Amino acid sequence: MFIKNKARPLMIFLLSVMLFCIQSDASADEGVVLALSGGGAKGLAHIGVIKVLQDEGVQIVGIVGTSMGAIIGGLAAAGYDGDELANIFQELDIYELFSDSRDGKTPSSQSKSIIRIGYDKEGRIVGRKGLMEGKGLYEEMLKYTAKAETYDFMKLPIPFAAVATDLETGDMVVITKGNLASAMRASMALPGIFSPWPYEGKLLIDGGMVANLPVRVAKELFPDYPVVAVDVTGKLVTKEEIRSIVDVLGQTVGIVTAKNVQEDLQYSDFVIRPSVDDISLMNFSNASQIIERGAVAAAQEIENIKLLVANKVDETYTSAERPVVKNVILTGLPDIEKPFIAEKRWWIGRPLNMALVNEALLELLRHDRVASADYKLLEDDEEVTVEFVVQRKPPKEYKFYGYSTNLSPYNRWVSLEYTGRDVLDIGDEANLKLWLGENTLARASYMGKEGGAWRFESDLAFQDWEISPENSGKVDWKRSFLYLGFSKVDEDLLPFSGGFAFDYIDGDGSDHHWGPMVKLFYKNKSTDKSKGYFEAKGVLWYPEGETLLGHLDFYSSFSVGDKLSLNFSGGLEKGDASTPAWASYLGGHGELLSRYGHPVMADNTAWARVGLKSALIRGWFARFEPEFFGAVGYAMDDDWNSFDDIWEVGIRLNIPNRLIDLNVFALYDDRSDWTFGFSVGMPPLSFEPVMP
Repeated sequence: MFIKNKARPLMIFLLSVMLFCIQSDASADEGVVLALSGGGAKGLAHIGVIKVLQDEGVQIVGIVGTSMGAIIGGLAAAGYDGDELANIFQELDIYELFSDSRDGKTPSSQSKSIIRIGYDKEGRIVGRKGLMEGKGLYEEMLKYTAKAETYDFMKLPIPFAAVATDLETGDMVVITKGNLASAMRASMALPGIFSPWPYEGKLLIDGGMVANLPVRVAKELFPDYPVVAVDVTGKLVTKEEIRSIVDVLGQTVGIVTAKNVQEDLQYSDFVIRPSVDDISLMNFSNASQIIERGAVAAAQEIENIKLLVANKVDETYTSAERPVVKNVILTGLPDIEKPFIAEKRWWIGRPLNMALVNEALLELLRHDRVASADYKLLEDDEEVTVEFVVQRKPPKEYKFYGYSTNLSPYNRWVSLEYTGRDVLDIGDEANLKLWLGENTLARASYMGKEGGAWRFESDLAFQDWEISPENSGKVDWKRSFLYLGFSKVDEDLLPFSGGFAFDYIDGDGSDHHWGPMVKLFYKNKSTDKSKGYFEAKGVLWYPEGETLLGHLDFYSSFSVGDKLSLNFSGGLEKGDASTPAWASYLGGHGELLSRYGHPVMADNTAWARVGLKSALIRGWFARFEPEFFGAVGYAMDDDWNSFDDIWEVGIRLNIPNRLIDLNVFALYDDRSDWTFGFSVGMPPLSFEPVMP
């Protein structure tokens, strides 16, 4: 058959289009699967590898990750590219998340417990299962994984699986469905360091115990693609190189995982080994450098990797339609079950929205009684039941901690604390604190059950106090205090509580004082770090309608670069110096350290403080944070006329760790005096309205 000359150009054009389409289809089906190993901070190098592969046009068609590899891989699978991952981990304060703080910029309101013992309902001791709970990291990952629109990891933008170990049986657990953040957290539960993670009826630990470089799992899940193993496990070191507990930990992990890593390497099609042997397991302080090392290693091998690219044979990974929500269930918090489910009832009959599920989980984690929370998705044809599962804190808990400083003989305590949950009703909480030292303070509080818009609360306190003001002789008093009220628990409004307070002061010449009291608290909810952190709290008491007492305090922090933060704090206090127990003591709360031992006694006071803090050294166990600060305070009479202005400037070295908060400082004040001091722990907070 001959083609006429006039038809030849058309046929050539059509053949060209067909060839182009064939080539396009082939290239669209080309790609590699990544097996990302565990390795702690070394795992940040995975980000550099992912970035180079994406920049060079190498399609990643699947990821299987263990431990840190599961965290990086899970976020990449959810849709974050290499640049976005780098930004996340360069800005993320990993060490603060390890500390399980709800907000790293919030000033701690109480000492860390040196000893903490809990008891379950059967009276059995419940202790910590790891140095770190990892709850802060889990909550942060929930925010990022809200981007994932499906609970089936194999239908994410990049199909994904996480590897963990069943602590009960020692078996490998490959997680391909469910809560992505929970799967990532379970995979990195390094025994002894992070607590095991409950997941769908199992108690899981780090997947590195069974497959620290999960090549064989990747081969089973993605049999038609070459597997590129990214190995950041590092080599074993000599005894001379083991100089700290972190080195011992890293060596132990290396010994445990070495055998399974070598077995998996035999099945890999290609191996990338970033140069991270000198990075310790928990050293996240040089994220940019570690990421760059991963990029360098991938760039050196990119041409060889491109030669591996294969065509997919018969399997296509596409996002399926989202199932329709059939029901919403909450187990573990029966007292708030009805209102919680009522708020989520509108989900029923609509397509499953994973972002809303993650938001609801974060809502549950904000409850003080919750130790951990997760969800299960129970499939039924094209419908799904969302079951939220909560594990509560132990019903009984005992804590022991203390505080000491050389600045004041009156501010040294040994403290005992008892917390009972579900005491009179499911969802209530009773707390008893006792501070023993030169001064004595006891406080018993009770919070009624949750579940409604208002929650009953009460405080009963006793204070045996002595203090030596700078402008007065020694004063002392014995004081009893009772507060009864209700708190507003709607988080969409300004949290506050209101009620009546009763006060009895021994030697005051009056039997008692009573009057209405209002408490307010505000904290910004923004997760945008550029907006900083801000909180304010205050209380007002009006006994007998004659004397208004109260105080307002605020704290704010803003990031300035990667390792600097600018901190502001201040307060205003309305007291009554005619009654020592009601007087305002400027410097007596540690806001002006130069007057901590001998504060200025006044009717009213105001103070402000600014500090520039540097995260000089940050580690998983402790931090080394110097701060340059300045503070000013005003002591005023009943008409708000200032009669004493004081100021101080200095440097403070803060060394918080997992047992105690240690502060060492040097400062210069308005009296031309130098003060050198230290403090260990945090001072107790007294009862309202005016703190001693």
